[in-house]
Amino acid sequence: MARVIADNFGCYNYFRTRRTHTIVFFGGEEDVMVCNIVMEFAVDCIESAVKRLRYQYIKDGFSTRGLENDYAMGFIEGLQGKYEEQKANHQEWGLVLVKDAEFIEAYKKIKLAKTIDTIMQYQGYPAAYKAGYKVFGGH
Repeated sequence: MARVIADNFGCYNYFRTRRTHTIVFFGGEEDVMVCNIVMEFAVDCIESAVKRLRYQYIKDGFSTRGLENDYAMGFIEGLQGKYEEQKANHQEWGLVLVKDAEFIEAYKKIKLAKTIDTIMQYQGYPAAYKAGYKVFGGH
């Protein structure tokens, strides 16, 4: 999700893993602030929706292991789709979403020690995935 958000606000993202696992947005000051706000909002949306879904699944006697990942995967795909639709509908914004050359060069100089596996595996909750995707008007 961080990559989707960063890409759509002209930023980069990376993970700081010393002592805590932190998502870092890298770009212009205002762009980074926007990325942080959007990321916090998206995480809050996912957590509150999953809380309601988890309650319903438990009430109906179903396991909830992996439910949050499936909902989040749908949410992220819906978010990416909405950003793509927005770009298509507002092509005049194209230059606004481009990363500044100074940040491209500075990002290249950051020494990233290792990569982190952020691949989420689908756990088998199609209703949760679809609910996450539908947040953005998907079918």
